[in-house]
Formats: sequence, C-alpha cells, structure tokens
Amino acid sequence: MRIRSIPSLPVIGYREAVALLIGGSMALLFGFIFAVGGAGALIQECQFLTNSTTGIAEIIGKERVGQNSFFVDCRLALNGSEKIVYEAKIPVYSGLWQNLRKGQALNVEYLRTAPANMRLPGSVGNLGDMFLHLLFGVFLVIVGTIAAILGVPLLVREAKCRKGLSGLSRRD
Repeated sequence: MRIRSIPSLPVIGYREAVALLIGGSMALLFGFIFAVGGAGALIQECQFLTNSTTGIAEIIGKERVGQNSFFVDCRLALNGSEKIVYEAKIPVYSGLWQNLRKGQALNVEYLRTAPANMRLPGSVGNLGDMFLHLLFGVFLVIVGTIAAILGVPLLVREAKCRKGLSGLSRRD
C-alpha cells in the first residue's frame, strides 16, 4: 500500500479519493442550500426596508404552534380598480396573540409588489440566523470546492495507476 500526499494532506488511495469527492459534493450541496436560504431572507428584509407600506388587515384565525410560536391568519383587502383580498399567516408575540380576537383589525406592513407578504409593522426577521445561514453556506461551498479540486486529480491518478497495474499483471 503506497501513500501519496497532497501538500500537508496524506491520502492512501482510491477509497479516500472517492470519500473526498463524496464529502465535497455533500458540502457543496448543503452549502448552496444554506447560502441561498440566508441570502433570500436577507433580500426579503431589504425589500421590506425599501418597498413596504402599512395597511389594516382583518384577523380570520389564530394558531399556536408549540410553546413559543404564535400566529394569526390575516386578510388584507386593497382598494383599487377591483377589490383584491390577500391572506397570510404572520407571527406575533404571545401578549398580542392573547389579546387578539377573530374579526378584529390589525395594523400590518406588506410589500407593495407582493401584498400577501405581511408582517407586523416595525418587526424585523431574525437577522442573526439569516447571516449565520449565509456565512455557514459560503463556508461549506468553499470547503466543498477545495475537496473537489483535491479529489478529482487524486481519483484520476489512482485510476491511471490501477490501469497500469492491471496491465502489468496481465503480461505476467
């Protein structure tokens, strides 16, 4: 069994090269998922900062999920050439959730370009989680790319080496 080395990384053959490629591809896949999710949430926050307006929505229902998650179903009617109704489920804090009743009016903030995207005025998404998703995704993409760059040449070298060894055993 021969040992080949990448700069400061010992590799012992075909199995390790395949494992490096599989691990790298998994890191790339999950990295892209995390990065796209984090970037999408940050883009939505920017849209709320630049392109939102307030309105009055009617509460059509309430829901509690688990111990600390409270939601209200809202209906927003916009006047224009036609009366268009948008419905959404928005998260609220527990004190507000307890005081709200079906049919009651609630001030909401919504995007002008997508009125079904509503939230409480002044509320901000969880920016810390959004940044962590984005940073972790970028980190995984970098790690996956490095693993792929290192794994492909190793796999090619090992395949050539095995091909050369199988040719020698046939001649003997």
